[in-house]
Amino acid sequence: MATEQIKVILGSSPGEESKNRDLIIKKIRKSIKMPCQKILLIHPQHIPEDHFLIKQALSSRYWSYQPYGCGVLCRDLEARGYTTDILDLNFDMLNQAHELRDNFRYSMWTDWLIDKLDIFKPDVVGISCMFTMSHEIIKNIARTVKEYSHELSVIGGGVHLSNASKNVLKDCENIDFIGTYEGDRSFPDLIDFVNKKKPADCLAQIATQIDGKYIVIESRATPETSEIDAKPIYHSLPIERYSSLGQIGTYGFIWKREGRKGASTLIKRGCRARCSFCSVRTFNGPGVRERSTQSVLDEIKELYEKGINHITLLDDDPLHDKTLTLEFFNGLTALNLDLTWDASNGLIAAAITEENMKAMAESGCIGFNLGIESGNPEILRHVHKPGTVETFLKSKKIFDKYPHVFVKGFLIIGFPNETMSQLMDTVNLSIELNLDWYAIQVLNPLPSTEIYDEMIALGLAQDKLETSDIAYVFGPHGKQHLREQQEKIRSEDFLNLLETSDPEMIPNKQQLKDLWFLIDYKLNYEKILKIDDPIKLRKLELQLEDICNRIAPDSAIAHLFSGIIAKKLGNIGFARLRADQTSLIINGDGTDNNKGSAYWKNRFNVLDLYYLLDDLRK
Repeated sequence: MATEQIKVILGSSPGEESKNRDLIIKKIRKSIKMPCQKILLIHPQHIPEDHFLIKQALSSRYWSYQPYGCGVLCRDLEARGYTTDILDLNFDMLNQAHELRDNFRYSMWTDWLIDKLDIFKPDVVGISCMFTMSHEIIKNIARTVKEYSHELSVIGGGVHLSNASKNVLKDCENIDFIGTYEGDRSFPDLIDFVNKKKPADCLAQIATQIDGKYIVIESRATPETSEIDAKPIYHSLPIERYSSLGQIGTYGFIWKREGRKGASTLIKRGCRARCSFCSVRTFNGPGVRERSTQSVLDEIKELYEKGINHITLLDDDPLHDKTLTLEFFNGLTALNLDLTWDASNGLIAAAITEENMKAMAESGCIGFNLGIESGNPEILRHVHKPGTVETFLKSKKIFDKYPHVFVKGFLIIGFPNETMSQLMDTVNLSIELNLDWYAIQVLNPLPSTEIYDEMIALGLAQDKLETSDIAYVFGPHGKQHLREQQEKIRSEDFLNLLETSDPEMIPNKQQLKDLWFLIDYKLNYEKILKIDDPIKLRKLELQLEDICNRIAPDSAIAHLFSGIIAKKLGNIGFARLRADQTSLIINGDGTDNNKGSAYWKNRFNVLDLYYLLDDLRK
């Protein structure tokens, strides 16, 4: 690729960029020996050892996506004549947990890594890291590789490393280089340069640390549409087994009940929006690039032949380009396969039309997430959200015509200087939209995003590597789960801030924890008391069953409202069982080992829920 086709972002001056390039060239030549023919790509486990629980692994509560990014890089490298392989430590971890159960040891991953290095004998090792929670994991992987052989160069990549490359390199001395952003072109170009197949000016998107100083080539080599239009290569990985070991997307509670096997794919890269809290535009660059419809359909057919009959779209903007969108959905319908799909990353409400919603439903859509974030017009404008209160309400009129499709809304609370009044706008809009469920998140500013820089400037955040702080509120290792465990014996004060707060109050971090719980209750549970439509009740029945049995089995409120739904649907016996389980969580069984939960007693008292528990037993 000619140098004039490499996109350059503003940052370093031309002189500094040239100097950095020379320094990196010297380090590459010293670190990576030629010929460099065999490249091993590692997909790390997602959950750190101190958070990994075998019980949660066995209940399939952890993510189990196939290593799509590694598969794409394998495709690109193999196309240039190199030999590749993938070590998926996340799959191996979950697989061995299911096979060995109580005999499972987390530290086994080092044996798997060393065995792979012995067998494959790579010339370079690449490590992909998407999530901040995996930081310590990739640090340990890099160290293990270097202990195995100091001659092996370790190159990191992925969203987390791209967003925080400077701090990551400072903390991870065993990572030689970081390939930032999309590596479809830049990573193979690097290997070509090592093998003297390409000149030095092909190098782009490379960061390293030399003598304690951060050095980076900021030139971008964003792959064109033609370069992303191909299927990933997974080698011998048993993709058809992934969904049996954990979560893929957020609608497994529907398709797994039907006995389906799931996998993910990507039809478009990037997003037309520029939301200030999102790193997609930083990582993928502006705009959206589409794969050809035929390429995606061919990939889906290959997955189907492996026994996979549910697809989760990884796209951040799957409805971009109306013509290609309809072509894909209609093409999916024309395959005439027993296939369902979901969009778990969120749709832009303004892009939902009568025509594409009809095509989505006909092609097997069982659910999608809608990016709302806030119901306050001022905040929506400030964070550059490509939606308004009006577009959210307009889209509701369209998808309400397809009641069998499960629709979740994404909400964020805790925007910089967000007042209670603005937060209540979000609550009130969400009540009016009346979506099937809401995923609520306290704002977690990501490095390399506009809102991250804004919060640092306001003194609301610090520019440092945060790896110990858990970003997730809900889920198997979320803050609420940890808080439940910590407050079993003695609960912190809990107030109904939605009713008692000054409208101009800006909630602090502690108050946001309680507000998350209160908003979750108000939007996802309280509404059930007024729902009698059997279609809506059955959708919520599936969601709550998943929470009670898999995601949060110690959630008293989930068990209570699961029972309320059962009673509304005429299943009196099951309603009473849920009532008993709710009481057991709150009050315990009378033994010293289980005295109940002060956390749940406090909340049931404040929200006046005990009468509902009594009603379930009638």
